[in-house]
Parts: sequence; structure tokens; C-alpha cells
Amino acid sequence: MAGKNISGKDEEQERRALMMEKIDMGAVLEAKEVYDAVMQSFPTTLGKSVSKKERDELGLKDASLVYGEITFETFAIVMEKIKKVYGLPFTNSCGPAGMLQSRGGIFYDLGSGTGKPVIAAAICHNFDVCYGIEVLEGLYSMSLDAMNIYNTKGKARLAGRSTDTCKLTSG
Repeated sequence: MAGKNISGKDEEQERRALMMEKIDMGAVLEAKEVYDAVMQSFPTTLGKSVSKKERDELGLKDASLVYGEITFETFAIVMEKIKKVYGLPFTNSCGPAGMLQSRGGIFYDLGSGTGKPVIAAAICHNFDVCYGIEVLEGLYSMSLDAMNIYNTKGKARLAGRSTDTCKLTSG
């Protein structure tokens, strides 16, 4: 059980407050502006309806094909926590280079839907490549449209991102 410190806060609240101090919320909000500009034509309701229609047409009842989406802010905060708290060199099992401390790495999203996590990952970190794999053709097609917008408008708003690559696959 967590104890109280002299300020009256319990240790868990204090630990969380210290962690949040390390998060660059300015970077999160700037990244969200880019993400929102790219994804504005792809509301959650559209992805859900495309997914449901195709699953119904194909008679796919597998519960693993349920449609869900990320919220950008939560995703970006997780990425910031990895960079600033959990992925530091020699922290946890990261080793001397840490995790997400410099450009590079690979991001995978299985069941990538409209491509939102792939694009969010590319915006939050300069990965070498971000992969998205989607089995439903309608969602895959939408993800290609979203990726086109990211490549033509989103990257231009991000410093040093001309070399990152996002690859989407239907399968």
C-alpha cells in the first residue's frame, strides 16, 4: 500500500506527477495539429461503417475483426513516456542505446484499419519504416488515401521527415 509523503500526496500520485513533468505536452499538441490535418477526412464513424459493411457482406463474424481506433493524444503521450521515461538508456531492459532515443526503428500495426496508428507513429517518431497490415479491403483502401495525405501534406509540416517511410499492406 502506498504511503503519504509530507505534502499529503500519496507516493503513487507523486510518481505520476513527476512522470508527467517529463512529458513534452507542447510536442504532443504540435504533433496533434499535424495528425488532425491529415486525418480530418477519416472520422471514426466512417471507418466503423466501412468495416461493418464489409464484414457483413463477407459473412465475417470473427470477434478479432472488431473495429476500434486510437485517440492521438493518448498514443502520443505513450510515445513520449517511452522516449522520456521508460526508454532511457539502461532503463528497464533498454540497454545503452535506449528506445526511441534517436531516429530509427520499425513500427508495426496488425489490423491497421484506416492507418491512424501508422500515421500517428510516423508523426510522433522518425522511424525508419512504419508498417500497417489490414485484412479488410475497404479499410485498406481508406488507409492508402490517408497515407497519401500524410505523404503530401503531413510530412511537409514535420522537420527532417522526408526520409521516413510508411508501408501499408492488404492481407
